[in-house]
Parts: sequence; C-alpha cells; structure tokens
Amino acid sequence: MKIVCFYDIEKYKNEERVFAPSTATVIDYIAHSLNRLNIPVEIVSPAETRKSAGKYPMRSEMISEGVRLTQCASNGHRNKLLRIISKIRSRLWLVRYLKKNTVNNELILSWDSPVLYEPLLIFRLLDRKKTKLLYYASEIYQEVIPLNYLKRRMEWKLFKKADMFLVSTSLLERKINKNQRKSLVLHGTYKVNEKIAEESHDGKIHVLYAGIINSSKGSSMAVEIASYLPECYRVHIIGYGRQDDIDALKVAIATSNENNSCKIVYDGVLLGEDYSRYLQRCDVGICSQDLNAKYNNSSFPSKILSYMANGLRVVSVDLEAVRTSKIGDFLFFSASDSAEDIAKAIMEIDIHDEYDSRRIINELDCQFVRSFEEMLKGHVVCR
Repeated sequence: MKIVCFYDIEKYKNEERVFAPSTATVIDYIAHSLNRLNIPVEIVSPAETRKSAGKYPMRSEMISEGVRLTQCASNGHRNKLLRIISKIRSRLWLVRYLKKNTVNNELILSWDSPVLYEPLLIFRLLDRKKTKLLYYASEIYQEVIPLNYLKRRMEWKLFKKADMFLVSTSLLERKINKNQRKSLVLHGTYKVNEKIAEESHDGKIHVLYAGIINSSKGSSMAVEIASYLPECYRVHIIGYGRQDDIDALKVAIATSNENNSCKIVYDGVLLGEDYSRYLQRCDVGICSQDLNAKYNNSSFPSKILSYMANGLRVVSVDLEAVRTSKIGDFLFFSASDSAEDIAKAIMEIDIHDEYDSRRIINELDCQFVRSFEEMLKGHVVCR
C-alpha cells in the first residue's frame, strides 16, 4: 500500500527536505499499524530540499521491516524562480511515479496538504488503473490558514473524490463525508511511551504546557494560569517558536515569578526520548485553545495524546471535538477558556486518585488496528 506525504527520516536530515515532524509521527504510526496487519507499505515523498545548494538523488530503500521510503530527486537553489521550478518538478515527479508504479484498483493513502492538491487531482484525472483514494483529513485547511479560491475548491474536490477517509474527529467526518463512504476516526498517534522517568518527589504538582510559543493562547495562557495557582504547583513550558516570541515569554515568566507564588520554568525544545522523559516528570498537561477559533470542530489537538501516552492527566478547554472524542470521558474540562477557569480545573484534580492514561491509549491502539483491518478488507494484498 502506498502512502503519499511529505516525509523524511533522520538518516537524511542533512538534506533538509520539507516535511512536518508531527505529520511524520502519525505516518509512522499508520505504517506500523499496516505492518501489524501484514500489509507492505511504500511511503512516497515528493518533499524537496530547503537548502540553497546541493543535489540530492531519488532513492527507494527499506527503512524498517515492511516499510519502504521512496523520495524524489531534489536540487537546492538560491534563485527564487529556480526554487519554484524545483517544487513544480517534485510535484510532477509524484504524478509520473504514481502513474507508472500503481496497479489496477490499488488503494493509495494520501495525507491532506494544500501542496499536494494539484498533483493528486492531476493524477486522478490521468489515472487509467482505477486506483482508490484513502484520504487522511486532519482538518479543513481553509478554516485554519488563508487559501485562495482555487485551493479552496481543490480541497473540497478531493474530499468529494476520496473513496474512503481517515479523519481526526467525528465532527470533521460529518462535514466532509456527505456520501457516507467508509471512514475511520484516528485522533493521532496511539503509541504508548514506556516509562523511562520517575515522577518528581518534591511535593509539587507539576503542570505542563507543550507546544508552540506565541503571544496568543497556549504558552502565554500557561503564564497567566500560574497567577491563579498556589505555591504547591509548578508550571513548565516547552516548545518552539520565533525568537522574539520566546524572548517575550521569558520576560513574562520573570515578571510572573517575581509576583506569584506558583513558579514557572521554560525549558526550550525537547525531542524524542528527552521529550518523553520531561513529560513523565509532570502530572497534568494543559490544552488551552481559543473556543472561538474556526478550526476547533475540524481538528484534534495532538498534544492531548502525547500527554496521555506519557501518563499525564489532561485539562482541556471544552471543545466539542474533544469532549465527543474517544478519550473525552477521560479528560478534565475547564468551564471556559479563561486562565482562572483552567486553573480551577487543574486544582480540582486529585493526583492521588487511580488513573492510567497509558492503558486508555493502548486500548485505542487495539481498537484502531482492528477497525483498520476491517476497512481495508478486499482493498489491499497482505504479505
């Protein structure tokens, strides 16, 4: 089974190909799930290099048991026009590759991404092998980022042309799957992280915000939440962002620590095992989003699953997509998206009560694999 997406691996990080690590994490989980069903996987990536020089070849190699990665050739350019041409070439390569290397009625899984709209639609137009499209829709992009009229039309065209769906929320599924094609909800990665760190035994309750650092909701809200928490709580912030936003966060933290008994610490960007170890030393993860944001009903905050996979309880603002999700019954919700109400929800948690979020994620994993197998029956060939 082919998976079309922008993707890369650590081995070739020096090529600086365009891809999102968060996307790659979900793709890895889907590929692993297919492998457990004895379905061979080929990840086909048209990701071009970000570099301004260098020639990087097309390659196709096994990257894990049952998983092959095929990448397009890409050259780095300083010239803006040549960079645009390079992008076009990579998209056209994808169309040619799929035309040449698919078989009759083959099922292709594609990640939803505005930069893939054109090659996917061109391929569907030229395809004579009656391939089927399993479309992974994580959100409706035009509700999240500005898209021109043509891109908006393409997004809905792909929703209409998809033969089956993986969707991030049931609310999104109802929006885009008007013809009731086969669909399956996948909130993100249902992979449990083994315990590699002991909890802190300093008498504090450790509250974590992990995510983008900016001046709106999120990291700035975490700072404000600390002003409503007593001394027995400690707020931790990790994540990435623009340098000016990080600098502003550090100033806000310093001011808060001077004036409030609950102290805050920012510990930068953490990845891999360091990220998991840091999370596992905390008790509560917070998901603070703007309740009025357009995209709330068509996307699922992936940080919630990351928190739970590492054993944390989660306090979230009361988003319908989250409350009605497969894990809604296991979360703690604030009365509003204000810092005071989120702090109240945090303080209402008894961290001594029995709670096993890893078990919940593990059950979701087993359910997904069983449902995925049922969805794919008759559409893919097992090893």
